[in-house]
Amino acid sequence: MNNDVSKKKKTSKEKRVLIGALCVAAAVVAGSTFAWFTSTDEVTNKLSASGDYGVAIAEDFTPPEDWIPGQSIKKAVTVVNTGNVDAFIRMWFSGTMRKVTETDSGTTLDDFASATLTTSNLGGNFKYTDGTNFYRQLSDSERKIMQTGELAYAGGAYKFTSNAAGSSEETGAAYTASDVAVRLVDSDTFEPTGDGLFIFRRVNSATDGVEYSGYLRKTIGDDKCYFALTDKTVKSGGGANQDRQVFIKGLTGLTGATLINKIKDDTTLSIRTATQSTVANSGLTWTYTVPTTAADSPFNNTHPYLTASIAGAAAGSQDASIKINVELENIGDGTAPDEWQHFDNTGAKHTFYYTNDLDSSNDSSKLVANVQLDKGLKEGAYVAFDFDFDVHLDSIQIVKDTDNNELDTPVSGASGWGIADGANATAAKGTATNSGKEISAVKWS
Repeated sequence: MNNDVSKKKKTSKEKRVLIGALCVAAAVVAGSTFAWFTSTDEVTNKLSASGDYGVAIAEDFTPPEDWIPGQSIKKAVTVVNTGNVDAFIRMWFSGTMRKVTETDSGTTLDDFASATLTTSNLGGNFKYTDGTNFYRQLSDSERKIMQTGELAYAGGAYKFTSNAAGSSEETGAAYTASDVAVRLVDSDTFEPTGDGLFIFRRVNSATDGVEYSGYLRKTIGDDKCYFALTDKTVKSGGGANQDRQVFIKGLTGLTGATLINKIKDDTTLSIRTATQSTVANSGLTWTYTVPTTAADSPFNNTHPYLTASIAGAAAGSQDASIKINVELENIGDGTAPDEWQHFDNTGAKHTFYYTNDLDSSNDSSKLVANVQLDKGLKEGAYVAFDFDFDVHLDSIQIVKDTDNNELDTPVSGASGWGIADGANATAAKGTATNSGKEISAVKWS
């Protein structure tokens, strides 16, 4: 290695060896079914006017729009030295998880009617929020599914094409307490022309009897929005009850004025809602695994991998099924150069040290190969989700003597770089001397 830093002629007493430490953090958003990925990198040069110190994260990564459980996304992470000063490097990972999950009870119709809604870009049609809850807007096809059958209640004006009257358009107004007739409507052409609650009676079910479905229409700005209902008497969004926002069991068995008054009472129905929660890195568990066979790995190989999961999640729960897998490559034991040596410093932060110095204008070997949303994800675990995958880089300048030769302990005295009892890196092959020869491998102890 002969990358000399420019020097001025001085007396031997005036000569100094500079030791610089540089910490680089790159935040890479490893997204989700509903989020894009982004990547940033930043380098701060703080050595001297004659030193060009630049060590940065490099990646080969194309973010997907939709991330399917079990799908591995190529993400090749390496480190590049763009300066003229050689350095040692280490990397570690952290993350932040955000998820939107459906609530059990929803928001009452009265509370929803008075809420001030703003638009949101969340997935799963959860398009509006009042700042706390997200509200599910129905697509046009979902609205037509929910209005299959007979109109049992209309909270506003409506129109539809009547086949019985020679395909002529029929109109109607909001129901009153005296309206007890149930009208057969055409689900493809039925359309509310005013805001209000609309309830439909579905065909009889062998297990549940008469079932009802419906929605609330509310005009927000120029948008005519249709919001999904939920039955407050059962838990929605999971297990056998996950479709109860479609079938309203609380009205089963009611007819005539009793049915109409029950609907108007608004005690049974509410608007389907969801809430957002954020899990910081302190709330995540990072697990390092070295599979013995390819079958033991989510990536179908024997490469080591890291898994980020929600700490404390109950076994078998939906939260426990949300996992991010990170495939690693070039992991060694510190006896060969150009590999990454793994240390579990604290039981939570997994740090990877490079077993060679990174020469000027050179790249390291690859550390990260792929990321994956675990295929064991349970239905209903979230309605929207994203994950910020943070890749951290720490580098330090190589220590040299006054003749510009590498020292036997090139990071001696570098605060924080010791692994065991403050120990520092040592030359693994024992051949490094002050002769200026390249250190071919560094073992971190």
